[in-house]
Amino acid sequence: MAIERTIVNIYLSALERSITGDLISMIRFMPESDSRLEIIGANIYQMDKDFAIDFCNTFTPKKDPEEKIIQENFKDFTCSESTYDKKKYNYKRIFSLVLEGENAISKMTKVLGDIRIRNGTTILGRYGFYQTSKDNNIIAEFPASTSTNKEEADAQIDLMWNKYKNRGGPLKNSIVYPNNSLNEVGNSLVIVKPNTFESTYDPRIGDVINAISMTGMAIIGAKIQIPTKEQMEQFYIVHKGKPFYNNLINFMSGKKSLALLYEGIDACKKIREAALSIIRHAYSDSILENTIHTSDSKEDFHREVKVVNFSENNLS
Repeated sequence: MAIERTIVNIYLSALERSITGDLISMIRFMPESDSRLEIIGANIYQMDKDFAIDFCNTFTPKKDPEEKIIQENFKDFTCSESTYDKKKYNYKRIFSLVLEGENAISKMTKVLGDIRIRNGTTILGRYGFYQTSKDNNIIAEFPASTSTNKEEADAQIDLMWNKYKNRGGPLKNSIVYPNNSLNEVGNSLVIVKPNTFESTYDPRIGDVINAISMTGMAIIGAKIQIPTKEQMEQFYIVHKGKPFYNNLINFMSGKKSLALLYEGIDACKKIREAALSIIRHAYSDSILENTIHTSDSKEDFHREVKVVNFSENNLS
């Protein structure tokens, strides 16, 4: 079996409905697959019109007449400026993941599914919407997409991780806030810890993101990281000298984790409360392996985000 890389893009319609975690859980949990796919890259992008057009130009043209219509509708959905609410967003955000593994392209295509077939086993079957109105206009909403062949996968990965790398996070001014709330807008760093990556088919990465989504905060940065011991020592310097410090550093160093940058009103406080009251209670393996790190204060956030450095984001 061939080891391949493919790309999955989660669109603003899914981010807005807070189903990002659901989609990632479906990607992680493939009960019919004989081997899992590894997440090796993550980023949040600003997709403007030029970016969207270049992205659509990577698509292999469909031959089937009905599939051609669906592809054209997807292009319109991706490129149109009318598919997002300008009163809420200054531009489109997309959450992009790169996956690697045996036959990654065909596996991910199967998980994505067919938007015409309603079911609970595929992403488009569960969360997509595609309907022909009485006057034969197509009403469509695509929560996510993936590459359908190696040529598309290579072209789309190159587009996002090379040509449009500068459109990646951390994003600025993506959300529109009321003028009287601007002083309350802040950030928080979340790290989904290594234990969620180690177990085969573990859906907790998505579950954690879902739990945080209930706070109403928006993801404006994402990065798959494998931090060094020195980085984690700086990251957790406030705990130096405590009994659990060395074990914590060893647990977090040299292993894959997902760093997420959130933005919103009272972001630090709301996400911290969600982590302590819901996530750690429901998803932790132990006191040490507690699934999620969140910033405890603004001071902690500024130190932590320097260590993570979202601007330095490369495929592993």
